[in-house]
Amino acid sequence: MRLALALCVLFALVGCSALPSASPPPQLQHTPGPAIIISAGDIDAGLFRLRYPPAWRVVKLSEPHQGMRLAFVAPDGSSVTLGQVDRDASDPRIVWLDNGWGLRVEVALSENPSPHFAQQAEALIASIG
Repeated sequence: MRLALALCVLFALVGCSALPSASPPPQLQHTPGPAIIISAGDIDAGLFRLRYPPAWRVVKLSEPHQGMRLAFVAPDGSSVTLGQVDRDASDPRIVWLDNGWGLRVEVALSENPSPHFAQQAEALIASIG
């Protein structure tokens, strides 16, 4: 009985030795757009950093070879979208960063916005740095 078990283990080890090692799929090596780091309540997009409210979703909208574009969606469906703009853009909705770049801020309300949405959106925008 022990011999049969030992042979089974030996065959399993030999069979598994031919398997390739685990590695990330190629599409994860070449994801489009700039990289961002999302942690609990914080975003580091390289170009800027900010804090977002708890329970909000972060959606990366950037396309390949385009500037950074992120949407922050509140539980009620309202959202704040930030999009990177050129240094020579002029629009009252642009928040200018210390590094010379700007972010166009777009706010969209749901049919039933939360009474706290305006405060949370303002805090998000004020935290951009």
